Amino acid sequence: RPYSGTDLGIAETGGFLGARGLVHASVELVDGRVHVSARLRESVTGATLWQARIDRPVDELRAVRHEITEQIAAAMFDSALRGGAGRPTGASAAFSAKPFQQ
Repeated sequence: RPYSGTDLGIAETGGFLGARGLVHASVELVDGRVHVSARLRESVTGATLWQARIDRPVDELRAVRHEITEQIAAAMFDSALRGGAGRPTGASAAFSAKPFQQ
């Protein structure tokens, strides 16, 4: 996490890394469950392209990782189709993360 807690903004961080999008995520393990909160932001505009909150049994961690990877890839694909601007539509709309279960 070399950029976490720095004064660099998303555009500066994205530019420094040569990245079109940046993912920020947190993961917690609580009582045998994995809680993931993740967001994909476009580095130029700072627009949120995708976000999810997922709560699953810890034994589904690999499935969670795969699901998040697919969703981020779909959101980036949609962003590229739109020229990198606007709200996510199309392919990424076909995916929906499971919300936190209380």
